Amino acid sequence: LFNFRVLYFAGTSTTASRVYGQNGSFTSSAITPVPSATTLFQARGIALDATGVYIADTGFSRVVYYAGTSTTASRVYGQSGFTTTTTSNATTTAQTLHAPQGVAVGNGGIYVADTGNHRILFY
Repeated sequence: LFNFRVLYFAGTSTTASRVYGQNGSFTSSAITPVPSATTLFQARGIALDATGVYIADTGFSRVVYYAGTSTTASRVYGQSGFTTTTTSNATTTAQTLHAPQGVAVGNGGIYVADTGNHRILFY
C-alpha cells in the first residue's frame, strides 16, 4: 500500500522478479507519484486472467491492465487516460470510478468494486 507498487514473485522464489508501479523500479518508494502507465497510488485489489493482470489503483481512482508480463499498463478503466485522475464522486458516470478497491474477472469481463460511488461496475 505505502510503497505504491505490486510485486510479482515467480514460483517459490522469495525475490521479486517484476514490479508494477514506481516506474518499474524496485528501489523507489515515491510518496506522491504522478499518474501514468507505470505508476500506482494505493493499489488495493488485483485480478488475473489468461492475458494479464488487473490492478485496482485506489488513489488514482482507476483500474489498470497489464498485458502478459509487461509492467507498463496498456488499458485504463475509470479515467480518460493514463495521466489523468478524477477523484470526485460528483462526476459519477458509467466511465468513472471513485476509489475502487477490488477487481474480479468473470463472465467475459471484469467487475470493479467502485467503493467511493457505492456500486459495482461490469466492463
